Amino acid sequence: MQNTRHREIIIRLEIDGILCGLRHGSVMKFLGTLSLPPSFQELRYGEAQQFILNHVTKAQEELMTVAVEEAIAD
Repeated sequence: MQNTRHREIIIRLEIDGILCGLRHGSVMKFLGTLSLPPSFQELRYGEAQQFILNHVTKAQEELMTVAVEEAIAD
């Protein structure tokens, strides 16, 4: 049960770090502060960062398109 909780914290930290623009080294320091072992490598972190940023950018563009269309309709 404890390992599941640690894994959940690490995954959330990885995603939040990517969304906040934290580099791999910063996330590693934070994990060390929490006394949690790292579960991801720098290469995988970079791949995940690119994947998430692509989806966030796409969502931002879609939301901006909807907002512009709504503004024009009003």
